[in-house]
Amino acid sequence: MKFEIKNLKIAEFASEETTCYQATIYVDGVRSILASNDGHGGPDNFYAYSPHGRPANNKEVTSFETAMAAVAEHCKTLPPYKLDDDFSMPWDLQLLIADQMNQVEGRKHLMRSMKSKVVYIEDDQIWASGFKGIRSIDDRCIKIVADKHPDAVVLNNLPIDEAFDLYREYAA
Repeated sequence: MKFEIKNLKIAEFASEETTCYQATIYVDGVRSILASNDGHGGPDNFYAYSPHGRPANNKEVTSFETAMAAVAEHCKTLPPYKLDDDFSMPWDLQLLIADQMNQVEGRKHLMRSMKSKVVYIEDDQIWASGFKGIRSIDDRCIKIVADKHPDAVVLNNLPIDEAFDLYREYAA
């Protein structure tokens, strides 16, 4: 099963106890589920996707039910989600979406940091070095940090996917 979240819109200003968002979920390439949360502490809401906000027709409802069943079966195949060494929980659609949102937000944070700082990993920790008076990092700044910390992995030098994977691994 291929599971994709597209059109993710996070409304930070409206998020109180939970993250306020809306997203379209594609299952096996078919736009099937509209997921949302109003940000006031309640659970996520899942609806049959229907364009232009009209009520879903029978075909869309059937697609929604099939997609929800496919997601539930897919979640059963995943290893438990570990919160810490003592507690884990089974995956569900709400947790899959939360994980995806964390990845999107984490990637944005890393990219924003790498614009104005040299971000590197040394001694199993993430570090960021900024330069006074320099707003945008260039190769000269990266070289200064790399020379000062020869054993460090400089994330600014890596492709963003690889840099984010390392960032996520060491940030946990």
